[in-house]
Amino acid sequence: MSTSSPVRLLCPLDALELERVPSGRDGLAVHFCGRHEYPEVCGIPVLLDTPAARAALEAARAGDAAAARAELLAPGRWGRSDTLARIADRISGAPRFSALVRARRVARFRRRHGDGPFRSYREALAALLLEPPSPQPASFHYFFNRPSDPTFLVAEAVTSGVPDSGEVLDLCCGSGQVTRILARAQGRRITGLDESFALLYLARTHLAPGARLVCARADRPLPFPSGSFDAAVCSDALHDTGEPALLAREILRVLDAAGTAFVVHLHNPAFEHLYRGRNPLAPAGYAAIFEAGQPRLLDERALLDSWLERREVDLSASRPPQDLVGARTLTLLAGATHADRLHRPPPIAPVHLVLNPLYHAHPEADGLSLHRVWPSPDYPREYPEAGAYLPERAQLGPAELGGLRENRLAAEAVELFRRRVILDLPEGYGAERPWDLRA
Repeated sequence: MSTSSPVRLLCPLDALELERVPSGRDGLAVHFCGRHEYPEVCGIPVLLDTPAARAALEAARAGDAAAARAELLAPGRWGRSDTLARIADRISGAPRFSALVRARRVARFRRRHGDGPFRSYREALAALLLEPPSPQPASFHYFFNRPSDPTFLVAEAVTSGVPDSGEVLDLCCGSGQVTRILARAQGRRITGLDESFALLYLARTHLAPGARLVCARADRPLPFPSGSFDAAVCSDALHDTGEPALLAREILRVLDAAGTAFVVHLHNPAFEHLYRGRNPLAPAGYAAIFEAGQPRLLDERALLDSWLERREVDLSASRPPQDLVGARTLTLLAGATHADRLHRPPPIAPVHLVLNPLYHAHPEADGLSLHRVWPSPDYPREYPEAGAYLPERAQLGPAELGGLRENRLAAEAVELFRRRVILDLPEGYGAERPWDLRA
């Protein structure tokens, strides 16, 4: 379905085409359909009707990019002050107290962090997820350590079946970890969609700067015309949406007739999950909501083992739902079946090699000793497979260190790269390169 122009954006409320009117520099604009208006901040259209989005729209109209960015980035969780403000609003008949609480949060965020970019992905995550009033350490660990968890490895394996060219939609893309993988193929045009502007901002500034990013809900009609995409990816998200059946229908709607959906890491509610998601389904339930797309289900444990051992994945090894009731997590393919085969992608040429943040490095006489440290007791419970490929201890000798300083893998370090002790991450990620200190 490849076209030379970007996929058109539709208003999520009435499906009318949106027109973009720039309102300043730095990716600031207003999108309107004749009935509704939405801001675009940092080059990210925000197709939401929330207090933050409305405040950002006013700033966008005024051409104030810094204020619009702060309105959407300032973290907030519902707390005592918000409850009191809502009660006061009901008594007064106007939302001015809630607006005042929000204005103070935004001002505090700007005083603390200014209006410039964060130095690293790690610093930005800490500001958005760890600082009051939004202490979410589990979310911080999930996003920062995602490149080495099993859900990401399976996504890496499954998305090796995505065509190397055409329009690709990454649904619920978060901060862009999977989006970054998809963007490696230069023939693809990637659109990432997520409800969180803060996470999309991290994708824009650190992980997937070349992707087109859209802030919108995934459990509402998607803001794209039917048949817009050659492939759609949704990783570790469908079981946590408010309307998984609606999302399934929308995925199939926006796919071209020859397109394939790659839906990765679906929780089976018959098994314990630290966070099970809002709407996990049994294997038969996932197949039912994708019935119109010839759904094919695969056991993710088999996909993970094959990817780790041989760096290959057989997407033709689907099984009927009744045979997968014993699978803890599942991958589902729907739509065209051209991806249903064995995939062996070419070797990765690392760009910026770093130490996995789950490891602490200790100097030794002729190298470094590495020790794995889980970020919390819950981490190995949620990802029991991680211990099978992340060794508790490892060594880096002179040969490995010499290569790593030059961003190449000596023969002795290839196995550590395969087992995710060494990672290839962007320079601004915030992960460490302890071998540089041993030069």
